[in-house]
Amino acid sequence: MKAFIKAMCISLICMLFSACDKSLLDVDFTYTAKSMTFQIDSTTQGKVLALDTVLIDNTSFDSVVKANKAQKSDIESIKISSITVVPDSGRDDIFQSLDGYLVADGLSEQKIMHANYAATIQAGINPIIYDVQLLDYINKPSMKFRAVAVAGVNTKEISKVKITIKYKITAKI
Repeated sequence: MKAFIKAMCISLICMLFSACDKSLLDVDFTYTAKSMTFQIDSTTQGKVLALDTVLIDNTSFDSVVKANKAQKSDIESIKISSITVVPDSGRDDIFQSLDGYLVADGLSEQKIMHANYAATIQAGINPIIYDVQLLDYINKPSMKFRAVAVAGVNTKEISKVKITIKYKITAKI
């Protein structure tokens, strides 16, 4: 009986290891895209501002994937982990609201963020990030980021806003 139990345990262990494929581990890593800078001319409070569309070159993404010992075909998920919005004026009230969108050739425009100054007062501009799958967008050679804002204050000077997007990538390696 003991020999039978030992044989069954050994058989079970062998079956478990032989049933495993090469991909055993989900690995998460990050990719921070090059920061985008938008110029905001003098404006009046409440005015809708269509900020310039910025081209995001996805070719540096390939090197990040390789550096993490993965291949593009290993990637299962790409989502935004954080977006930072930094006005050069230091004023967090530069916008009443700010919405950000991504678009790539052959894909529909995808809303990825919303920030509302009233909800973030005294906490900086901390946008709400939408939980969207962006694998198809990153696999394109490039994509575009478009922002629409509502001015929060009257300004006579030109100011700039820097936006940086950080992605969380999950790959099976």
